[in-house]
Amino acid sequence: MNEPSPSMDSLVTRLARLEKQNRQMKRMSCFVLGGLAVILLMGQSQCNTNMLGTKVVEAQKIIIHDANGKPRVEISETGFKLKDDKGTQISLFSDGNTVELFLLGKGGRVELRAGPTPHLYTADSEFKNSAYVYPSGVNLNYNKVQRAELAVDTDSSYLRFYNHNTNVLPRLDLTARNDGARLTLADKDLRSRAVLGSVSLETLRTGPKTITSEESLTLFDKDGKVSWKTPK
Repeated sequence: MNEPSPSMDSLVTRLARLEKQNRQMKRMSCFVLGGLAVILLMGQSQCNTNMLGTKVVEAQKIIIHDANGKPRVEISETGFKLKDDKGTQISLFSDGNTVELFLLGKGGRVELRAGPTPHLYTADSEFKNSAYVYPSGVNLNYNKVQRAELAVDTDSSYLRFYNHNTNVLPRLDLTARNDGARLTLADKDLRSRAVLGSVSLETLRTGPKTITSEESLTLFDKDGKVSWKTPK
């Protein structure tokens, strides 16, 4: 049997019902999408708030590596260290009493220490030439042997130069004291051979000591005896 064809009124009614359902679905979709957007925004805001609120990172040591896996930055509770693939390094350490800063480059190194024994140390890459700077003086070294010294203390100041193999006695000594100034020259065996200025002399027979004037020049022989002096 052939079904009756729907009338025009029924078609219009069906279309109206479909349009109404379509509008309802659109409204529901908007509500759902809006709710999801609000949830996402609230989550992002909370995440940002947590990230911005994090002011402290707690760790005993932090190491940062480059793309090849080599450590470049190291931060610990006692200091930090920075270095590159060419050997350049910057380090800062502290033990509570002393703070040390190290700078290491291709041409040498520098060390700065603040604390009970403050000093500045610098050396070339082979540690042949080096220098120490203290609050009371300067030491110049070659091959880890002291070769020159400039220092001051309570009652004197001096400039001294040493042989290459020992720093026990100076080869040249320029000293200024409260009781006078002098320039002393020593031979290769580190015996004083000439003194310009004040020097303490002892008479072998009687034993009394005399101090020459600052304008005097005194020469000694290899046995330490006065061979000539002026003024007489």
